[in-house]
Amino acid sequence: FDVLPGHKGKRFEQEFPAYIEECCSAIGTTIFAPSIVTLANRLVCSPLRSDWMSTLHIWVEPVPNRSYVIVADPSSGTAKDPSGAAILDARAGVHVASFEGWVEPKLFATRLAELGHLYNEACIVVERNTGYGQNVLYTLQEELGYENLFYSSDPISGRATGVGWVTNVASKPAALSEFITAVSNGSFTTFDARVAEEMTTFIQTRGTKMGAVGLGNHDDLLMCCIIGAAVLKWYPHLARTGQASRGRMRF
Repeated sequence: FDVLPGHKGKRFEQEFPAYIEECCSAIGTTIFAPSIVTLANRLVCSPLRSDWMSTLHIWVEPVPNRSYVIVADPSSGTAKDPSGAAILDARAGVHVASFEGWVEPKLFATRLAELGHLYNEACIVVERNTGYGQNVLYTLQEELGYENLFYSSDPISGRATGVGWVTNVASKPAALSEFITAVSNGSFTTFDARVAEEMTTFIQTRGTKMGAVGLGNHDDLLMCCIIGAAVLKWYPHLARTGQASRGRMRF
C-alpha cells in the first residue's frame, strides 16, 4: 500500500482499514481508525425524545410490523460501568434508541421487557458472560415471561446452545470486525453521539483484551452496537421475522 497523497506519513490501511488486524496494527493500541469514527458520527443528532429520567433516548419511534433487536450489556448497577442497551431496526441496521443507566439487574430486565414490548416484541440479546447477565436473563424469562430472547447457536449444526450472547476471545474480535465493516459500508448507522465517543477510548490493552480506558469512559453502548452488527449479519432471519428461534430453551 502507498502513502496517501496529502496525508503525510499515513498509509492507505490507516485511513481505511479493511480488517480488525489492520486497525490494531495501523494505529498502535487504538482499535478504531479516525475515518471509521467519522463515519459512525455522520448521522449524529439530538434524540426525538427522552424518558426514564433521561436514561432512555429515542430517535425513531417503533414502526408497526417492523422487526427490532435489543442488545443489552448488563452491569451490577453500582460499579463504575452502567448497564446499556441499543435498540436496532433489524432490517435497516439503524440504531434507533438507547438506554444507559446505573440500574440493578432486575430493574434493567424490567426496562428491557418494556422496551421489547414497545418495539413490537423485539428480540432481546443479553450478554450473559457475568452473573449480572444471567440474572437479567432469569428475570426476563422466568419472572416477566418475555418470550423473544436470543439464543446462541452452534455454527455447524445451527442448534441453540444457550440463551443469551457470550463474548469471548473468538466472538469479540469477530463481532468487532463485522461492526467495522458495517459502519464502513453504511449497513449499520447510529444517531447516538456516545457511540462514536466510546470508539475513541476503546483500546487494545494487551493480547486480545480490549475495552474502554480512562477515568469515566465506558464502552457499554459501543459493545451493544458491536454485538448488534454481528447478530444482524450472522442471524439474517431476525430482519425477516424478528424471532430468535421457534423453540424456547429454559434458562
